[in-house]
Amino acid sequence: MRKRSNVRLIADPHKLARAAGKATFKRSEIINSDLVLVEMERSKIVLNKPIAIGFTILEYAQLVMFHF
Repeated sequence: MRKRSNVRLIADPHKLARAAGKATFKRSEIINSDLVLVEMERSKIVLNKPIAIGFTILEYAQLVMFHF
């Protein structure tokens, strides 16, 4: 989820200036004289998948408690 980004196509120069001024701005690429592709990082990252390391630590802690 961290490697994903938002991509917008912008034709208005004022909107391009506003997008470039944001903290999440990553890069821009000119497609033609009227259109610019703007890539932005995500402002919020939702981690909705389990992390394998956390599960391993939990299992190891249970194993230590059972031996105790």
